Amino acid sequence: NNQIIIVVREDMGGSVWVVLSIRGNGDLWNCLWMGVKGILEFI
Repeated sequence: NNQIIIVVREDMGGSVWVVLSIRGNGDLWNCLWMGVKGILEFI
């Protein structure tokens, strides 16, 4: 059973940081992290 915690917070400059915390499959974590980096780069 994988537990995924997604935290989105905004800093003083207005930038949004996404923090992913996962317990379970490391490969799934890698996929999620690559996805997040892709989204951040797209924005």
